[in-house]
Amino acid sequence: QAHNKASPRIKLFGALVGIVNPDGYSPTLSEVTIEFLSQLGKPDLIKKMMQLGSGRTFVETVAVLRAIKATFRVVDAEGSTNGAAAAGAAAGSSGGVLHYSADEEDWRSWAVPTELRHRLVQWVEARAVSDPPEVFGRQSPDQKYVNCDELLLEVLEMFQLKMRLDRKMLTELFRK
Repeated sequence: QAHNKASPRIKLFGALVGIVNPDGYSPTLSEVTIEFLSQLGKPDLIKKMMQLGSGRTFVETVAVLRAIKATFRVVDAEGSTNGAAAAGAAAGSSGGVLHYSADEEDWRSWAVPTELRHRLVQWVEARAVSDPPEVFGRQSPDQKYVNCDELLLEVLEMFQLKMRLDRKMLTELFRK
């Protein structure tokens, strides 16, 4: 608790295990964060990223946007998603949907409202820099990059907001 303001990684870990913001805790937060990280790169690159230290690791914006698209399916106001199986399409689905691919690794995704995913994409685009101090993955001169620690906290906050909206929606539904 005492160190969560000093380090984004401690804050992230504390939130994932329920020490920071226990009211917003869910085991799903860890699943979402790990899946999102796995979409950013291979395990050896993630290990390298963690070794660079807090606040010094940057990820290609293209990889981040691809990870957002893979991890967070868009759901509209009626609850339908962009082609996902109906069983996991409900906005309140905490387990995610498992996707199978013959030519790629399997992955999971979670339905989120269009506006939340759009806000996350806007956050990434607004914070992208051209010349980061360290880069997670390969570096290309015409690419932009996002601070990975800040990104993971933003993903966490976005998904916590999604869960609060789900709870509010379910509460209102059962009050009627």
